[in-house]
Formats: sequence, structure tokens, C-alpha cells
Amino acid sequence: MNLQDVAARPLSAAQGALVNEAIALVTPELYDSGRTFPEGWRNRVREEFTRNEAIEIFESLGPAPDGRLLPNCNCATDADCTAPRTCKIAACSVTASGCGPGGADQCNERCLL
Repeated sequence: MNLQDVAARPLSAAQGALVNEAIALVTPELYDSGRTFPEGWRNRVREEFTRNEAIEIFESLGPAPDGRLLPNCNCATDADCTAPRTCKIAACSVTASGCGPGGADQCNERCLL
């Protein structure tokens, strides 16, 4: 999902602030520096959005532009998957980024039932 599209939706002030923070943070430098989102940011997201909204808005990257699926690992150890799936240890190709908020976390597990 495109964060700019989300920002155009009707959102509460707190939700809009979180989306705008994510837009400001998701830059090439985020991935190059090894930084992550600020402490407490995920907890604020959990307070303002449903679990599925948070995953759809901040953690779902969708398919690659050419329609291929993303690498095998598709979630981070501390990130949620869309219910009823959960992030579990599985055989998959670990990537340095692409999971969690803004795709800044390492993908190291799979969303499984």
C-alpha cells in the first residue's frame, strides 16, 4: 500500500501523524543506515489502528512490479501477519530489509497458519 494514498484517507489526527512520520522515515537512508523506527512508534500504531489496518498500511509491500512474488521470507520475528496467520520460523531466504514498518526490518520468517 502506498503511504501517500493512506494519508489521503479520512484519518484521526493521531493516525495522520503516524502515517506522516512513516512517510518521512521511509527513505533510502533508513535502509542504508541500519536505523529502525523510533522507540514506541509501533505501540502508538497498535493503539490507533486495528491489527489488520496496521499490517495493510505499514507492513504490506505487495508483489513486485513485474508480478513476481517477493523473496520467501515475508515477515519479521517481532512483526504481525494478517490474522489468522502468524510469523513463524520456516525455511526461507532471509533478506536484510523488506518487513515491518516501512519495510525497514529484516525478513526472517514466514506468515503461516
